[in-house]
This record gives sequence, C-alpha cells and structure tokens, in this order.
Amino acid sequence: MNQPFYFLHDEIDKIYLEEMYNNDLSILLSVFEEYMETHDEVVLGFEHVFLQGSLNDLQKYIHKTKPVYGYLGFSNLVQSLQHFSNKCSFFTSINEAAAEFEETLLKIKEIRSIIAKELIQIKQTK
Repeated sequence: MNQPFYFLHDEIDKIYLEEMYNNDLSILLSVFEEYMETHDEVVLGFEHVFLQGSLNDLQKYIHKTKPVYGYLGFSNLVQSLQHFSNKCSFFTSINEAAAEFEETLLKIKEIRSIIAKELIQIKQTK
C-alpha cells in the first residue's frame, strides 16, 4: 500500500524511509516486524561484546549492526554509532568506553518502544 509515512516518530527519518521503501507501508511493516524479532538478540550481543572487554570486537559489532538502524530510519543513531566506533580506536581500555556504551545501549533499547508504537500505527493505517 503506497502512501506517505506521515505518522512516524520524530527520531525516524521519514523522508529517507519514504524514498527507500517507495511509500510502501507493507514493506516498512515487514522491516519493523523483523527488527522486533531480533531486537533482544542485538541488545544481548552488544552487551556480551562489551563485557568481553575487547574494544576491537566492540568496534566490529557496532560496524556490523549499524546498517540495521539505517534501514529503520534512525539516521541520528547511525551517526552516533559511527562516532562511537571511531572513538573505540582511541580508547586504551574498555572502561573508557563505558559511559558511551551505556548511552548507546539506552538509545538502542528505546528504539524497541518507538518501533512497537509505529507498528501499531502502521497496522491501523492498513
């Protein structure tokens, strides 16, 4: 179903998603539902990599998961993840990354509730 994504949360880059999915709500619905199924796994993976204490592995995990948030339209989070990844190159210990890790993890966890609300809106629109 093609129609503008007029209802999306302020954190979501509406214009980017409209262009990427050609205003097709059924595709967006599918992408959001798939993310909801994997969200907990992403969070647990992020926590696990951090607790392992390797800045290199943390940087790789950020790099691996960053595109997911682009597909969801969270351009600001993608930029934050890139910034965090870049900073990992300069940290000398995982402890130096702790504050930024916690902040990033909180943002990722907030996305779940945003996507859940958007799914309700999409399903009501269809």
